[in-house]
Amino acid sequence: MSPTNPNRPHPLSRVSEAEFQCACDIIVGIHGPVTSLFFRSIYAKEPDKASLVPFLEAEHAATLTEDTEHPPRLAQVEYDIIRSTEHEHIRSVVNLETEQLVSSDSAEKLFKPIKHPPPVSKFSITSDPWPYGGPDELDSPRYMQGLVFARDCSHNNLDANHYAYPIPITPVLDWVTKKLVRVDRLATGGAEDGLEPHSRSEAPRVLFERNRSADYVPELLDCPLRQDLRPIHIPQPEGASFSVHSDVSPPREGAVLHDICYDNRPILYRLSYSELTVPYGDPRPPYHRKQAFDFGDGGAGRAANSLELGCDCLGAIYYLDSFLAAADGSLTPAKSVVCLHEQDNGILWKHTNYRTSRGVVARLGELVVQFVVTLANYEYIFAFKLDLAGSITIETRATGIMSVVPIDEGKSSKYGNVVAPGILAQNHQHIFAVRIDPAVDSYRAGDTQVVVEETHGRKMEPRTSPHGNY
Repeated sequence: MSPTNPNRPHPLSRVSEAEFQCACDIIVGIHGPVTSLFFRSIYAKEPDKASLVPFLEAEHAATLTEDTEHPPRLAQVEYDIIRSTEHEHIRSVVNLETEQLVSSDSAEKLFKPIKHPPPVSKFSITSDPWPYGGPDELDSPRYMQGLVFARDCSHNNLDANHYAYPIPITPVLDWVTKKLVRVDRLATGGAEDGLEPHSRSEAPRVLFERNRSADYVPELLDCPLRQDLRPIHIPQPEGASFSVHSDVSPPREGAVLHDICYDNRPILYRLSYSELTVPYGDPRPPYHRKQAFDFGDGGAGRAANSLELGCDCLGAIYYLDSFLAAADGSLTPAKSVVCLHEQDNGILWKHTNYRTSRGVVARLGELVVQFVVTLANYEYIFAFKLDLAGSITIETRATGIMSVVPIDEGKSSKYGNVVAPGILAQNHQHIFAVRIDPAVDSYRAGDTQVVVEETHGRKMEPRTSPHGNY
């Protein structure tokens, strides 16, 4: 993406601070100052392909002028209208040049976060909010469920690992009224105990008899860190081989690659992740509802980490910043959420003339576009790699901590692995959806063939998998 007219942004550039404020002002002006609004996101809306391709073709042919027609400069604004009994979610598109509303659509009721419950004993109670999934009842209100844990407060450290102490309940709340709908008890038995929770008992249940801490922050570890490892430095004294002309802003999908070309000949019109879902294979209610849609429900842009040199990226790094919308529509900077760097990935090609013993070697250099998101317990490291062999590689790594649930002492389960006393890590999958819009030497429809192979699901079995998730 190269600069054209310095007074006019590239159609794929992120919104500037002035454009961000303009989009907010348009929405506030539509509803009036007395309406209570809760802003969720403001970001540049990509032009439609039909209007963008002529601009890109002129850009590649070096025929851009100040008179070249630009696609309209649009922003997408997502926000809630807060009323006493319900919240309405609105998704609007505004024209930043004419300062007019282009389109608007609304969803149904949404939620506000609840307050944390009070601390108990030496533990404080914490919860991972999860989407409720498809309810068993038709036409039910919008619900949110929570996985509940206890954090050990004995060290007065907020980074103590609460996943070591799961609590066998899941509260279900109404998004709109903020009222507790019910509390589901969790099945904590083993393979022989069926799908339902244990029978209710009037006697209080003693928790965490055999649980032990599983901390990861250095100051809480029960053994010292290794001291024999030497640092690896990648100085690149001459700097990087790539250049950057303008910034980008990761929306809900994280980093998006547009208009990938070689020698001004197109290869990809657009490349991005579009969804990440994690279904859990435990058919015991309410675990059949445990399935995260992390991009659609959470949003990768808002969950992106601020990356640090020497920890997340090594070498000569170029960092890209982003903007997030605060609740009042003001701009909140998100620093260093995407990093661009080069790395050496070993030998690309080598041949030795055995007659002369002379060898010639080419190294496999890669340009890496990387971002990292934290979604409750998991971290995901996403990287687009463009190498000197002409390959484009998409790399995804899952790290962090598994989402765990309680299990009775001495029991085992076919629905997961016991990873510590009283702790079951359930079987689950990570399914990544990648949106690939190819343009191999042509933007015209029909010139690029895409072959699709379907995935077929297993049949439901009423006795062992009544909800179809095992």
